[in-house]
Amino acid sequence: MSTKLFNEAIQIVIDALKKAGYDPYEQLYGYVSTGTLSYITRQDNARSIVAELDMNDLRDFLNKNGKKFM
Repeated sequence: MSTKLFNEAIQIVIDALKKAGYDPYEQLYGYVSTGTLSYITRQDNARSIVAELDMNDLRDFLNKNGKKFM
């Protein structure tokens, strides 16, 4: 997936999590840490979108923008 497509997809997920009242970085961290999709809301199809994103790309995104992985 290109960087542009990843950025567009992650922004949809972040916006959906915010709309649902969640901290998007906490929820994404939970998802990446456990692999459990229930951390991601179904609002705006965010759960389906995030399931198609590469876990390593999500880790890199979180390391740059949110919580750090060790």
